[in-house]
Amino acid sequence: MALTTNLSGYYKCEDDAANTTVADAQASADLTASTNTSNMSTAGFIVDGFNLHDGDYYISLTDSDFADKSSISLWVKTPASLLILISDA
Repeated sequence: MALTTNLSGYYKCEDDAANTTVADAQASADLTASTNTSNMSTAGFIVDGFNLHDGDYYISLTDSDFADKSSISLWVKTPASLLILISDA
């Protein structure tokens, strides 16, 4: 079974474009960034990723994007002072 089997969305966050689309690498549930993804793109350990600038930038989704889903998984490198907030408000 592939890692992406039965996922609602799979976001590599490697986008580097003059638009706010965070592409879904597996399906068609793209997300929206608060700024052009070229402003957030940064070199990563293996490939590019997003630098969210201590909360200045963010990625948003709507309730309808993931209605009735039960988990979110992230790989995040953070400085000790960075807070990661996942809210359903």
